[in-house]
Amino acid sequence: MPFPLPLPSFIHVLEQHWPFISPLAGCKLVSARFDPASSSEQDMRQYGLQPTGNSRKRQSEFLAGRICAARALSSSQLPGRDAVSGQPLWPKGWCGSITHSHGQAVAIVASTLDWKSLGLDIERRIEAGRALRLRSTLLTAHEQEWLEGLDQQTAANRLGLIFSAKESLYKALNPLTGVYFGFQDAQVTEYDETGRLSLQLLRDLSDEYRYGMEFPCLWTPFAHGVLTLAYLAA
Repeated sequence: MPFPLPLPSFIHVLEQHWPFISPLAGCKLVSARFDPASSSEQDMRQYGLQPTGNSRKRQSEFLAGRICAARALSSSQLPGRDAVSGQPLWPKGWCGSITHSHGQAVAIVASTLDWKSLGLDIERRIEAGRALRLRSTLLTAHEQEWLEGLDQQTAANRLGLIFSAKESLYKALNPLTGVYFGFQDAQVTEYDETGRLSLQLLRDLSDEYRYGMEFPCLWTPFAHGVLTLAYLAA
């Protein structure tokens, strides 16, 4: 279904594609490249959104992500936002996730008949010095061992991947549990260069999601960084 209005001029590319190595049945992913500096309050208004007190960058990221989600849903309506959590409000029978960073926005949606929840995250490549400072905060002792012997930038890239995967897992599990959990509450247990990894919970979140449970995640290089997707089957 086409949008009722032309795409905002600050969005340069909008496309449906599948960047990961393995397909997930029924999932649709749409990404956009956009220029936050060329966005305006009128872009928000033409989609029925009131400009907020946030910066132009934040407003353009929000709108680009919602437009990606609407295109993935084949809808002319942008998903709403929960007033408390800020999470997208998906139509009944649908789940999804939205992410954006540095002029890139990506959204994924699927039927809840196929998938219970999805978590998507994009992260820009982390500079080696910053990665070294963040290592003990973002990584468990087990994960830090994986970085031993790697050159600085390779280790930084690996840290960025783990960070993004944990963000994706949080975005998949938080809507189901309502529980906040941090970077030390999950760890990567399996990883391969083809684009797959597994994450393990290190604490109980609910009666259903408990310590030791493992969750699959896909990853791929994307837009000068990495894109990760955590998914829970229905």
